[in-house]
Amino acid sequence: MTPESLDDVSVVSSVSGITNSSFGSNVIPGVRTIEITKRDVFNCTVAAMFVFAVMTTLFGLLEVNRITARSIASDVVRSVGDSSSDEFVLTVSDPLSKFRDVSNYPPQTDLPFVWVIPGADTQSFQYVMKQCYGLTSMKDLGVDTSTLEGLRLMRERNLVSDKRADYFFSPFLVAAARSLTGGSRHGRLIVSFQHPNMREFNLFYRLKSLGHPAYFDMSFADYLDSDLIVTNWMTRLLLKKKLDEEITLEDVTNAKGLLRKKALVLLAEDKLESLKRLERYFRWTTTTNDGALSDCITKSLEVSKIKLDEDPDLYRGSPEWATSSKLNEYDVMLFEYVQELFEKQGAEIYMDPPFGNQ
Repeated sequence: MTPESLDDVSVVSSVSGITNSSFGSNVIPGVRTIEITKRDVFNCTVAAMFVFAVMTTLFGLLEVNRITARSIASDVVRSVGDSSSDEFVLTVSDPLSKFRDVSNYPPQTDLPFVWVIPGADTQSFQYVMKQCYGLTSMKDLGVDTSTLEGLRLMRERNLVSDKRADYFFSPFLVAAARSLTGGSRHGRLIVSFQHPNMREFNLFYRLKSLGHPAYFDMSFADYLDSDLIVTNWMTRLLLKKKLDEEITLEDVTNAKGLLRKKALVLLAEDKLESLKRLERYFRWTTTTNDGALSDCITKSLEVSKIKLDEDPDLYRGSPEWATSSKLNEYDVMLFEYVQELFEKQGAEIYMDPPFGNQ
């Protein structure tokens, strides 16, 4: 019904009372009256509904942004546990079975996979691989493997067998392993680690710099006390642990075993040495002379460096550092083991041949 179809009916409103034609036509002396038509009522109703819709949308968008902010890590974790009916997800028994053992050398035609860890500055290594070594990723071939859909396409199109692809990358570890199914090549797992506290700090300030409303006026201490943080998620992903599942010391031991067996570990705090190991392990070559390659790597690492508003080193030894260590205690244990594994793999990679294998 439109306003034009409504009959005008007098409605008298006052501070002291309300009268209309059904109550008689008398108006109380000395009381100011206002005549309102049904057209006015209709217009006010429409306006109120519009305001309500706008406010609902606004609060909805704020909630979506809050969820989006948290999903940087939590959606990755959920992806390994909430799709049990989806054949795209591996069983929990051996989530890394599609990656060849790191000591099985040489890698031959195996396809390197870079596990992207939010906040761990993994993009530095990807940048150098592309810019300095001229390597081609799956994304360069038109498939964005940073998404679950991209990994699915990679598997359905059997792109793992496409020799044009030199490597692929994704935060979805288990789904990436599944994408290797049916192809003519195995995968080789590459993981760049950073201290979990530094990782949380980098992720927080990175998201805050992107303007997420959930992080507006939030300090790092506030973040650690919020529901936005997903704790121990590297350990969770390695073992397919859901967000509501408890992690034990036995889980950490199992995660250590998986990394020791399957992963070529790198350290974000020692990028140059990590890159040297990648070059030697995968036998990467370039037409550029050593001096130019070194300059390219140095420049690339600087260009791809995460720019933050605050220096994470300022938080070492602070209450926030202690809080983050407690929240991510199992990931901290895992990182401390990775530091030991980095030293051990260094000795093995520089053997002639690496790992003592022909």
